[in-house]
Amino acid sequence: MTNFAQYTVFCDFYQPAKETMRKYIFLSLAAALFSLGMQAQPRISFSETQHDFGQIMWRNPAQTIFRVRNTGNQPLEIKAVEPDCGCTLVSWDQTSIAPGAEGKIIAKYDAELLGHFYKGIAVLYQYRRESLLSQSCWPCGDAK
Repeated sequence: MTNFAQYTVFCDFYQPAKETMRKYIFLSLAAALFSLGMQAQPRISFSETQHDFGQIMWRNPAQTIFRVRNTGNQPLEIKAVEPDCGCTLVSWDQTSIAPGAEGKIIAKYDAELLGHFYKGIAVLYQYRRESLLSQSCWPCGDAK
Protein backbone atom coordinates (compact mmCIF):
# COMPACT_ATOMS: atom_id res chain seq x y z
CA MET A 1 0.00 0.00 0.00
CA THR A 2 2.82 2.38 0.68
CA ASN A 3 4.15 2.12 -2.85
CA PHE A 4 0.72 2.85 -4.37
CA ALA A 5 0.26 5.93 -2.15
CA GLN A 6 3.66 7.27 -3.16
CA TYR A 7 2.82 6.72 -6.83
CA THR A 8 -0.48 8.61 -6.51
CA VAL A 9 1.24 11.60 -4.89
CA PHE A 10 3.88 11.57 -7.62
CA CYS A 11 1.24 11.55 -10.39
CA ASP A 12 -0.71 14.41 -8.79
CA PHE A 13 2.51 16.42 -8.51
CA TYR A 14 3.55 15.58 -12.09
CA GLN A 15 0.26 16.61 -13.78
CA PRO A 16 0.51 20.43 -13.18
CA ALA A 17 4.15 20.40 -14.27
CA LYS A 18 3.12 18.68 -17.50
CA GLU A 19 0.50 21.40 -18.23
CA THR A 20 3.04 24.12 -17.48
CA MET A 21 5.47 22.52 -19.89
CA ARG A 22 2.78 22.42 -22.59
CA LYS A 23 2.17 26.15 -22.08
CA TYR A 24 5.89 26.90 -22.42
CA ILE A 25 6.13 24.85 -25.61
CA PHE A 26 3.06 26.56 -27.07
CA LEU A 27 4.37 30.03 -26.19
CA SER A 28 7.79 29.19 -27.65
CA LEU A 29 6.24 28.03 -30.92
CA ALA A 30 4.02 31.12 -31.09
CA ALA A 31 7.01 33.41 -30.50
CA ALA A 32 9.02 31.61 -33.19
CA LEU A 33 6.21 31.95 -35.74
CA PHE A 34 5.76 35.62 -34.84
CA SER A 35 9.46 36.33 -35.29
CA LEU A 36 9.44 34.62 -38.70
CA GLY A 37 6.62 36.93 -39.76
CA MET A 38 8.55 39.95 -38.55
CA GLN A 39 11.57 39.04 -40.66
CA ALA A 40 9.62 39.23 -43.94
CA GLN A 41 9.35 43.00 -44.21
CA PRO A 42 10.97 45.98 -45.88
CA ARG A 43 13.79 47.78 -44.11
CA ILE A 44 14.84 51.30 -44.94
CA SER A 45 18.36 52.68 -44.86
CA PHE A 46 19.72 56.02 -45.99
CA SER A 47 23.05 56.87 -47.62
CA GLU A 48 23.17 59.91 -45.32
CA THR A 49 20.80 61.10 -42.64
CA GLN A 50 22.06 64.68 -42.39
CA HIS A 51 23.01 67.26 -44.95
CA ASP A 52 24.73 70.56 -44.24
CA PHE A 53 24.08 73.15 -46.93
CA GLY A 54 26.66 75.42 -45.37
CA GLN A 55 26.13 79.06 -46.30
CA ILE A 56 23.50 79.69 -48.95
CA MET A 57 22.20 82.92 -50.42
CA TRP A 58 19.04 84.35 -48.93
CA ARG A 59 15.97 83.48 -51.03
CA ASN A 60 18.08 81.32 -53.31
CA PRO A 61 16.77 77.72 -53.00
CA ALA A 62 19.21 74.87 -52.39
CA GLN A 63 18.45 71.18 -52.73
CA THR A 64 19.90 67.83 -51.79
CA ILE A 65 19.09 64.24 -52.63
CA PHE A 66 18.81 61.60 -49.91
CA ARG A 67 19.36 58.07 -51.29
CA VAL A 68 17.01 55.44 -49.86
CA ARG A 69 17.81 51.72 -50.00
CA ASN A 70 15.47 48.83 -49.24
CA THR A 71 17.57 46.37 -47.23
CA GLY A 72 14.57 44.15 -46.42
CA ASN A 73 13.10 41.27 -48.37
CA GLN A 74 9.70 42.81 -49.25
CA PRO A 75 8.91 45.85 -51.47
CA LEU A 76 9.25 49.22 -49.74
CA GLU A 77 6.53 51.82 -50.27
CA ILE A 78 7.17 55.33 -49.04
CA LYS A 79 3.72 56.60 -48.10
CA ALA A 80 4.66 60.19 -47.19
CA VAL A 81 7.61 62.47 -46.58
CA GLU A 82 6.84 65.29 -44.16
CA PRO A 83 9.14 68.32 -43.68
CA ASP A 84 9.14 70.29 -40.42
CA CYS A 85 7.92 73.48 -42.08
CA GLY A 86 6.78 75.01 -45.35
CA CYS A 87 10.22 76.34 -46.26
CA THR A 88 11.28 72.81 -47.25
CA LEU A 89 9.67 71.16 -50.27
CA VAL A 90 10.09 67.42 -50.74
CA SER A 91 9.50 64.95 -53.53
CA TRP A 92 10.18 61.22 -53.60
CA ASP A 93 9.84 58.13 -55.76
CA GLN A 94 6.15 57.23 -55.70
CA THR A 95 6.73 53.65 -56.89
CA SER A 96 7.67 50.81 -54.58
CA ILE A 97 11.34 50.09 -54.10
CA ALA A 98 12.22 46.43 -54.63
CA PRO A 99 14.44 44.59 -52.12
CA GLY A 100 18.04 45.66 -52.67
CA ALA A 101 17.01 48.55 -54.92
CA GLU A 102 17.46 52.25 -54.32
CA GLY A 103 15.18 55.29 -54.49
CA LYS A 104 15.56 58.96 -53.68
CA ILE A 105 14.04 61.76 -51.65
CA ILE A 106 14.69 65.29 -52.92
CA ALA A 107 14.60 68.08 -50.33
CA LYS A 108 14.59 71.67 -51.54
CA TYR A 109 15.13 74.40 -48.94
CA ASP A 110 14.28 78.06 -49.55
CA ALA A 111 15.71 80.46 -46.95
CA GLU A 112 12.96 83.03 -46.37
CA LEU A 113 14.58 84.38 -43.20
CA LEU A 114 18.15 85.07 -42.18
CA GLY A 115 19.74 82.94 -39.47
CA HIS A 116 20.94 79.43 -38.83
CA PHE A 117 18.31 76.75 -39.42
CA TYR A 118 18.04 73.08 -38.62
CA LYS A 119 15.13 71.35 -40.35
CA GLY A 120 13.91 67.79 -40.11
CA ILE A 121 12.14 65.50 -42.54
CA ALA A 122 10.04 62.50 -41.45
CA VAL A 123 9.63 59.49 -43.74
CA LEU A 124 6.47 57.38 -43.40
CA TYR A 125 6.67 53.92 -44.97
CA GLN A 126 4.63 50.77 -44.54
CA TYR A 127 2.94 52.35 -41.51
CA ARG A 128 6.26 53.14 -39.80
CA ARG A 129 7.78 56.55 -39.27
CA GLU A 130 11.49 57.37 -39.47
CA SER A 131 12.56 60.84 -38.44
CA LEU A 132 16.12 60.52 -39.58
CA LEU A 133 16.65 63.03 -42.33
CA SER A 134 17.75 66.53 -41.39
CA GLN A 135 19.35 69.50 -43.06
CA SER A 136 20.98 72.63 -41.76
CA CYS A 137 22.13 75.85 -43.38
CA TRP A 138 23.29 79.35 -42.73
CA PRO A 139 21.61 81.80 -45.12
CA CYS A 140 23.63 84.92 -45.79
CA GLY A 141 23.54 87.95 -48.06
CA ASP A 142 21.16 89.01 -50.79
CA ALA A 143 20.54 87.01 -53.94
CA LYS A 144 21.25 89.40 -56.79
